[in-house]
This record gives sequence, C-alpha cells and structure tokens, in this order.
Amino acid sequence: MSANGYKIKVNHESENREAQELFFKLGYIWNTGLGTKNLDSKFLYAKKGILTMGFDSDNFDDAENKEITLEELRKLVCRNENGWISGADALIALVDGRKVECWPETDQSIQKRWTEIKSLDEYKLSDFLQDKPRFEFRLKRQTITLNGIEVPAPFKPKDGARVWFICDDADLGYAKSEAYGCDIKSFYGWWRTEEEIKQVVAALRSVFKCN
Repeated sequence: MSANGYKIKVNHESENREAQELFFKLGYIWNTGLGTKNLDSKFLYAKKGILTMGFDSDNFDDAENKEITLEELRKLVCRNENGWISGADALIALVDGRKVECWPETDQSIQKRWTEIKSLDEYKLSDFLQDKPRFEFRLKRQTITLNGIEVPAPFKPKDGARVWFICDDADLGYAKSEAYGCDIKSFYGWWRTEEEIKQVVAALRSVFKCN
C-alpha cells in the first residue's frame, strides 16, 4: 500500500462505481461511510483510509497520491485479498525465519505454482526488488488436518473482502460472499479462494464417504 495513498482517473460512471467498490475492499471509505456516490466525478483520491473525489485535472496532477489505473487497482485488491506481499516484505520475512512462497509471475520457463523459498542462494536480489518483479510472494499459508488430510486453515478476513465458506445448502458444499461483514454467517470459518475451500470440502466429504 502506498504511504501517499492513491489517485485514479475514471472515464465514466461504471468505472467510477467499480473503482469506489475496489477502494472499499482496501479499507477506504467516504467521510459519511460506505456506499457509492459522486458517480459524476472525474477523479478519485484515497488516502489515510478516506476516499475523496474531484473534477479539476490540475488538482489531480498536483496531488502527491500515487496515480493508479483501474487495472492496477484490481490487481492491488487481488493481492490484498490473497495475502500477497511485496518482494521487500518477502525478504524481511525470510530473514526473520518465516516461510515464504513465490509464484513465477513473468517467467514463462517456470511451472505456475506456489513454491516455498528454501534458500536465498537460489534467487537474485533483483527477483525481490525490481519494479516489475519476476515473482509474486506470499507468506506460506497455515494448514489444519481433517481426517488425516492437510488443508488450508481458515483466516480472519477484513470487512468487504471476498471470501469462501462451507455451505450445506450449496450443491458444491461451499459458497462465495463478495463482501465479508454482511449478513452471511459461517460457523466453520472463511477461506481466501475457491481452490482452498474445495480442498476443505473434499477432506470433510472423505470422512463420510460410503464404501
């Protein structure tokens, strides 16, 4: 997250609405609370948890906030929801003895999967610090054991985050909420991705599998 916050140009109402909803997921709100508004504005600013808007291009250019595109904002929300961290934070975590995994974001020669970093000797400093990183990073996910099967542990989401949860009424055994903190309740916890919840449901179903 940028210390100076963010600023974004929006070209029409639908972009404005989407940008506001994405900022909400990052924890920004209007002074009056959540809820999309000012959809005719041309510029949005997000700083210190507060969302503001404007119409003047000169003010936008002069603002110290980091300029971001709508696609970059989508990716930022995705990173936040999936627990991804920067290369610099990954280095700090490794030095502190924490387990870090990497995903080959731009390197087509490497199989696309999360792989634990076993030794820094296998990587270059630029892999962590370059502007367009070769890898994405995340802290290794905690796991639990169900019926002898290791599966991703539930996590504590932030308000507004997209989450997956166990749902007896769903044919798949799970469902998705686009905004944690609404009226949906879960007695079993919340998971970050569909991939994670699938593993959990499969492990639970194996307990009651008929021979």
